[in-house]
Amino acid sequence: MPRVTFAAATNSPEHEVGSPVSPTKVDDGDRTAPQSPTPATSIVSTTIVDDAQECLAQSNLMFLYADLRLLSATGRINTKFESLCIDSDRVPKTTSAEMAQLEGTRLPRDVASTNDSCGGVSPVQIMAILFVELRQEVIAQRRRIKEQLKKDKGWVPKSLTANEDDEDDEIDDDGGLLKTITDSQGRRRLEMDMHANIRAYNDMLAHDLKGMPEVQLENIVQHAIWRHWSERRRSKVPLVRQSRFACSFDAAEQPTNEFDDGESKNSSSSAPGRFHMSSIFGGSSPSVMHGSPGRFNLSAIFGASSPNARRSNQFHLHTIEDTEPPILTSGMDTPRLPKSESDLEGEIEMIHQSELNGNKGCVEGTRTTNPGHGNGTDLALMKSSMQGRYDALEKQLTTFVNKVKEDRALHHQLNDYEAFAGAENVGNKVLTMTSRINRVPGLSSEPGRNMSENELLDFMTKCIESRDSHSLDFMAEFFKDDTVAQAMVKSEAQFVWLQDWFPIEDCIYAISVDMKKKRVVVVFRGAITRADWSHGFDAKTKRCENPVSDSYVGKGEYLRVHRGFYQYLFRVRKDTSTTKYDEIATKVVNVCTLIFWVVVMNKVHEYGNKMIGSDFTVAVNGYSLGGALSLLFGFFASTDNRFTQNGPVKIFTYGMPLMASNSFADAFRHQEKRRKVQHARFFNNNDIVPYIPLNLKPTKRGSRFVHVGIDVRLYPVSRFLRGNRHPHIHYNDRESAMGAYWRALKNNAILKMPFPWRIKHVHSLPEHRKRLARAVSKAEADKATKPFLHSTLDEAYEALVYKKGD
Repeated sequence: MPRVTFAAATNSPEHEVGSPVSPTKVDDGDRTAPQSPTPATSIVSTTIVDDAQECLAQSNLMFLYADLRLLSATGRINTKFESLCIDSDRVPKTTSAEMAQLEGTRLPRDVASTNDSCGGVSPVQIMAILFVELRQEVIAQRRRIKEQLKKDKGWVPKSLTANEDDEDDEIDDDGGLLKTITDSQGRRRLEMDMHANIRAYNDMLAHDLKGMPEVQLENIVQHAIWRHWSERRRSKVPLVRQSRFACSFDAAEQPTNEFDDGESKNSSSSAPGRFHMSSIFGGSSPSVMHGSPGRFNLSAIFGASSPNARRSNQFHLHTIEDTEPPILTSGMDTPRLPKSESDLEGEIEMIHQSELNGNKGCVEGTRTTNPGHGNGTDLALMKSSMQGRYDALEKQLTTFVNKVKEDRALHHQLNDYEAFAGAENVGNKVLTMTSRINRVPGLSSEPGRNMSENELLDFMTKCIESRDSHSLDFMAEFFKDDTVAQAMVKSEAQFVWLQDWFPIEDCIYAISVDMKKKRVVVVFRGAITRADWSHGFDAKTKRCENPVSDSYVGKGEYLRVHRGFYQYLFRVRKDTSTTKYDEIATKVVNVCTLIFWVVVMNKVHEYGNKMIGSDFTVAVNGYSLGGALSLLFGFFASTDNRFTQNGPVKIFTYGMPLMASNSFADAFRHQEKRRKVQHARFFNNNDIVPYIPLNLKPTKRGSRFVHVGIDVRLYPVSRFLRGNRHPHIHYNDRESAMGAYWRALKNNAILKMPFPWRIKHVHSLPEHRKRLARAVSKAEADKATKPFLHSTLDEAYEALVYKKGD
């Protein structure tokens, strides 16, 4: 039977990189015939905004992974480091050449193959680790807060014993993942920004989960208690007016956190092991919320209601004027005044009859007339039974009040309570969809039932420890179609190299390989430490040798670039006389060889040793300072035939500051026209960072610094007219001296500065991700009017650069 392969992609005008190729038949009988040196695979084309969104999510995930590694190596999370280690962890660090990561310092394949599972980590594995760790931290943090409040405030009715009072409870001060996103002082002390990375990914999961409401992310992560008080402050209803809360006690004291019935299993509003509140009216009861003692008229607890009005384990708490006692009813009716003794005795008999019929859990009924008094023994038995019910109901109400106090105390103790509540909401929603997991090994529960929290965490932990990314394919069912989270779950990328040895003094970069797209991705981290910012503010220019060998208009022997960024990437080590660029370039070539070797070993395709590593393209991306380093690395890589033989080096930057001089820009445009490099620069409108350093000094060419590549300006997500604008796409071509200086005057940092309290928000990675997600949705809605939003980067360069150059 004939086999089907794909012809090799070429750079000829008839066939551009990334376009589909016709399949050709090869006879199975001719197995000894030489084959094409290009591996067989299909190339996936994506639009500019889709590609940028995926690269941004991948880069965020990669450095979230770096943070998880740090927490795991220091024992601050539960995931073991052997579940996180990758190929770069197997490199010895005993000589200067090994510390510089020079070529030839990798472990031999026969030695490294003793632990083949340590090759790389996929995005879905990192997402699963994040979910498990956040969920475990939510459970542990609530337990710690509850125990501490019990001891310090004495809010529970049961007093502590003398031994408990004398003991000093051991409190975990090591931090963990939750403290990372809630302790602002600790973040400043460590000079790390992992809290924003963790929260951004949790927000992305909340936005992309199925069944989540289509509202702004700020509303998704709000906790019920905090949201209630926000609504109370905005409400015009006086506080003394009637308020009503629906209170559910679903397995409140159950340690396994399982759902208690079929309805709560499938309800998105039922969180396992927690009390829930849903405000029905706008008012509130300050006496209940603040925990002051309430007065209960137990003779007026029960009121008329329909048996199907509410579930049997729910009740309503009504508060009227402060002079009136709270009244508990079981239905949606209005509060009732105390009843007469005959009415009460009739209801006692009705409840006693329901107990005899086996309905001991029911506390609701209909009003009946008094058929007559029984003997004194029966009446005493009835009253005794009622007293037990009163005690149980009072205990439930006390538990509810304590829970409200714990929630509010937790809000005041955590500096970032919305992130904590967001992690809870994501976990609760995932638990309602676990019935979609098919054929779970070792799970004794019946098919179609939602898994309990412990079952889900144990199962996901086993999948993580197995290091088999396909064991987590079920997570794709949790997310909406065509979302970033689903794309990350289905991604074939592998994070194989991470340089995080000296994060304080050295730039951090990472390498991933997407075998489906046949692409090696190099990611640079943004500015975090003071050393990073010192390089960014070193705005003088430095002369470097021009790496372009071809002749072009305005070519000089040297180029001038931003000194701080250049020294960050090309600083020469005193021991080995090598630079960071040499190190990264060597690793990119080695990674290509490694991944194709893995492909051969897994029998994905049958290739010989001569075909290994011959058809990879290179993409570089970075945010802020990492964007400037990405542009430098991508430009110098475009002059190396090792990286351009299969297509241009593609650069994606986000919020990148100014770094290119006019001589650098001329050389970069020449490489663009030779189809050696492509650059898409994404930046937020009103972000000051893309306009720094201050660029007002005139030169012979107009201004000192310019931007290069295709600009994509992203506008904010807003309900106002200006917030609904499409992303603006513009190519930075060569300009006259007057035009360049006029553009520098219009786009200077002083005029583009937002309000000081908005600078960090507008420049943040979560804001870039949010605006990119909106750009994708706008592209789907306005395909005819904005064709560039549906174009690939190759197509945009074809229209904006190549045709104009011809």
